[in-house]
Amino acid sequence: MLMHQAATSIFDTACDEPLQLMRNLEDMGILDEDDDVELLHLLMHEAASQRKKHFVRTRMDFASFADDLESESTKDFYSMFRMRRQSFEKLVKWLKPYLDVNETKSSNSSSGAAPIDPHIQMFCLVRYLAGGAYQDIRVIAGISTRSFYSSIKKSLRAVLKCPELEIRLPCSPEELEEIKKGFANASMHRVMRGCVGALVRPARK
Repeated sequence: MLMHQAATSIFDTACDEPLQLMRNLEDMGILDEDDDVELLHLLMHEAASQRKKHFVRTRMDFASFADDLESESTKDFYSMFRMRRQSFEKLVKWLKPYLDVNETKSSNSSSGAAPIDPHIQMFCLVRYLAGGAYQDIRVIAGISTRSFYSSIKKSLRAVLKCPELEIRLPCSPEELEEIKKGFANASMHRVMRGCVGALVRPARK
């Protein structure tokens, strides 16, 4: 019984090599040369079977996902992301330098899984900020709940660091006039006149 408990305890602390486990047991005075090595292997197998198996998820292929959306309707991508695909790709391009990770560290921390692609990170961020449920988003993306929230935090930090997304206030009358024209052009029959800012973007024509 003592030998079984020791084997289970040591195995659960990540001793993956049988030889290392045997050495640990020898150091503890539990195993000597007369012990049955075959029995030890059986105990190790039992301890291993009690460990929770790692669930491997299938990551989404964003390019195929986007192609399928656009093949059904040219409006589906915009409806889901509130932007055209070209704008989404530009967003990914701007944020990619702040989203890239060390592949070796990421692989070690995620049981060998590849780092989460910037397209998937932006998919999660945009859908989540649009009011999507994290349960649905992460399942489609093929990532764990922990990875989802980690990705959201990292993506938000990337947005704050990105100079292209920095909020800049107009500094001259000419800039204000240009903004007013932009809002008027975006509104139906140019009814939105004199507007230089809004919390919600105007509807498309």
